[in-house]
Amino acid sequence: MAARNKRLNRLKQALRDGHFADVLTQTRARLSRGEESAALLGLHGRALEGLQRPDEAEACLRDALARYPEDGHLHLYLGNLLERREQPEQALRCFQAATRCDPGLISAWRAQLRHHPLPADSQATVSLLAHALDNNLSPLAQARALFLLGQIHIEADRDATGFEFYRQANRRLAGTLQSDAKEYRLPPGLLSSPRERWAPIPGVTSTPCPLVVVAGLPRSGKSLVEALLSRHPGLHGGGELALVRKAAAGLDLHGLRQPGQRESARQVSRQLLRASHDILGRQADASTRLVDTSPANLPRLGLLGMLQPEVPIILCRREAAELGIALYFKHFRTGHGYSYNLAGIGRALARAESLIDYWAAHLPNPVHIVDYETLARDPLGTANALYRFLGLAPDEIPASPPLQAATGRLFPSRSDDPRAPISDALLGFAQRFSSQLRPMLAARDSEQRKLLAQNTPAEGRSD
Repeated sequence: MAARNKRLNRLKQALRDGHFADVLTQTRARLSRGEESAALLGLHGRALEGLQRPDEAEACLRDALARYPEDGHLHLYLGNLLERREQPEQALRCFQAATRCDPGLISAWRAQLRHHPLPADSQATVSLLAHALDNNLSPLAQARALFLLGQIHIEADRDATGFEFYRQANRRLAGTLQSDAKEYRLPPGLLSSPRERWAPIPGVTSTPCPLVVVAGLPRSGKSLVEALLSRHPGLHGGGELALVRKAAAGLDLHGLRQPGQRESARQVSRQLLRASHDILGRQADASTRLVDTSPANLPRLGLLGMLQPEVPIILCRREAAELGIALYFKHFRTGHGYSYNLAGIGRALARAESLIDYWAAHLPNPVHIVDYETLARDPLGTANALYRFLGLAPDEIPASPPLQAATGRLFPSRSDDPRAPISDALLGFAQRFSSQLRPMLAARDSEQRKLLAQNTPAEGRSD
């Protein structure tokens, strides 16, 4: 049994790593040897879905449920597949079946929350609270339950209780991090660097890079901008690719400008070009551009100024309290350790805001700034401004984007659905938590003063 579980765990990790063909081959071989189990059939179906074979994946999971109707994970996997196939009612029934079979299946409760609020006094809260209080579980597992309890209670207008659940969730996650992972850090001296540092390096490349970079902190509206851009046939939304971060990894950007480093600069430029074209694929039209929305690109945009000054950059920002509460309520899978502490969020906001202002003033690239609030209130005007910024002719601009939704369900920690109408329903949400957010805003104000003092030339200071 132990050996079988070990093999299953290896297959699960391979699936998480995206090795779908390998998982399919191994599960098929084991099933053919009669090693059938609900877990193995679930892996087989998910591998088929990963290989873009949804019909076969659905048939596999339905067949598995006919054999193992009380397995909550199989109901969850089928629900996730149906949700991605835009069958929300069937998906919700699967998620509800999953929690009936296994009330402790946290992912199934989370999936239900994507569809409707859960009552604060329900089986969901009982199961989640038991999970959160189980000290035999890891802090990460406890935090997952606490984040969901926070959302459930806030959607039930129990703001104080909900915020306390979020506070406890973030504390558990913060306790798993080293101190240097709890801050949003900028490269030393970046904000005091002169404009000349990012000027194009002569002779590096004459080949335009097909990137469009959308940069900002998470929850600042990057996904909404990508959704607007992706409606145009000449713009391909790639998500958080982090191509600039990857190209800049381990580089001394200042050293690239040295005469002896010209070939290194050319290699980095070629890496960016190759990565972009590989993602777009050989079938893409020569005019197609790739949208990269990774927040990790933001501190490294100077690389584009030096190597690819033609790449357009869209910077996203959002009102501080609204962005701060969205970060605090968001359970990030990896990174963003600053979001687990209100003061850490405040300092991150100040640094990111200063960085956006700095890049807008210092980069040679074309730069456009999008404010979340303007986008939410006027998506059509924002879309047209973006298309004009990218040089799209009027007859190339697609039909109007969906305007604000009169109905629909939003929550600040949820990722924006690119298919849903853009809504202004979340504007002002942070006002409900004005007292709890005071430490965050105080830390932001303090950090802003510190950055101003550090990066203002001596002759320009009033003191």
